[in-house]
Amino acid sequence: ASFAALLALKTPISFSYDSLTIYDGASSTSPMMGQYCGDSIPPSHASSSNEVLIHFQSDGFVTSAGFQMEYNPTGNTSI
Repeated sequence: ASFAALLALKTPISFSYDSLTIYDGASSTSPMMGQYCGDSIPPSHASSSNEVLIHFQSDGFVTSAGFQMEYNPTGNTSI
């Protein structure tokens, strides 16, 4: 079955010492779809397969509300 994912970040990553990196595959050696921090909401991304790696890096210095991400499967999801 073919399967991919549409990822949309719904809230910004507020502090410059925190970041969110999205990879188009299961590891950090996969192609990077984007790396985000700051006050603006990044664009949506569609993966090329059924695997993505989402890496959130925080310094732990400031505690905030975090972020929200939306995930939607695309393609043929039947088995």
